[in-house]
Amino acid sequence: MIHQLVLRLALVASAAMVTVGCGATPAVESSGDPTTGLPEGRWLVTTLEVESQTVDLAQAAIRLEMLNVGSSLRVDTGCHRLFGSYTFDPNGSASFTVPGVSTNECTADDQAIEDAFLLVIESVSSWQGDRQELSLVAPAGRLALAPVE
Repeated sequence: MIHQLVLRLALVASAAMVTVGCGATPAVESSGDPTTGLPEGRWLVTTLEVESQTVDLAQAAIRLEMLNVGSSLRVDTGCHRLFGSYTFDPNGSASFTVPGVSTNECTADDQAIEDAFLLVIESVSSWQGDRQELSLVAPAGRLALAPVE
């Protein structure tokens, strides 16, 4: 399954035919919990790596909104809006649960990117960063995020 996903992603990247189907999310300054420094707010995925391969996100805009540190998570992949929860530990461990999805139709390219994103985010085990950049690390890959300002 993972090898099929990586192959689909390689085809998407080489074809460079990524289209985003949903409207943009309004920008809001990212913040963090002032007592712990744990990130929250709105973030844009700038790098998505799966099995050491970087997914081309040139035309994609995957946004995460993390609210109430350790509570509510909203994700807009440009294709679907996903809902879930997350936790960050000040010592660097993290976990994400993304069980809910709204249903929209996606192109095959958009779906491949979303599948790769979900593969990584649902297996995130650690984080590092600050209010300017955030890295989420998983056995399946890595996400780099920048605040949406």
